[in-house]
Amino acid sequence: MRKNLYQCSFAAFCFLISTTLPAQQSPQPKWPRTPAGNIRCYTDEVDAWRNQQGGSAARSTFEKWVANQLNSQPISKRLVPVVYNIPVIFHIIHSGEAAGNGTNIGATYVNAQLQQLNDDFRKMAGTSGYNNHAFGADVLVNFCAATLDTNNNALAEAGIQRINKNTFGATNPPFTVNYIETTIKPNSIWNPDKYLNVWVADLAN
Repeated sequence: MRKNLYQCSFAAFCFLISTTLPAQQSPQPKWPRTPAGNIRCYTDEVDAWRNQQGGSAARSTFEKWVANQLNSQPISKRLVPVVYNIPVIFHIIHSGEAAGNGTNIGATYVNAQLQQLNDDFRKMAGTSGYNNHAFGADVLVNFCAATLDTNNNALAEAGIQRINKNTFGATNPPFTVNYIETTIKPNSIWNPDKYLNVWVADLAN
């Protein structure tokens, strides 16, 4: 379950960062592709980079956090199947374009990503995530678009916070992974104990 939760968080993270690591941190390999020719997510590479930086979201830190969450629940409660609803907020970093244009992507793409995450983790009949694999299972995690902001005000668009980079003096995109970590995220993250944060931005490389 802990592994699935970790992969779940990084599945959303892949939506943000499908990129190679900064040139100063590691060589720039060719994009690895699946047999179908699709570029795969750089989850493991980014996680390795985070560990090198001592980032708080490194895998070991995440695993400890999940273990603490599990240990805080009575065993009797853990034995009862419960679907955990995780509010998701997409921080869309743009350069002033109108919603639905350029880097200020439309809600259609956000909603499609949420739907795909739920398809992948719920194994519901009639969805792309349903399978007959021996290890296939509903992991009882449901991703939902956040409807309230951190002050309990209703969001104009469920699950979306549109941020003009100029509001906190960000440099012009494309952004490096390091810039995302040190500048974009600290200026826009919502409480990670209450929200799954996803950033969408114009990335370098």
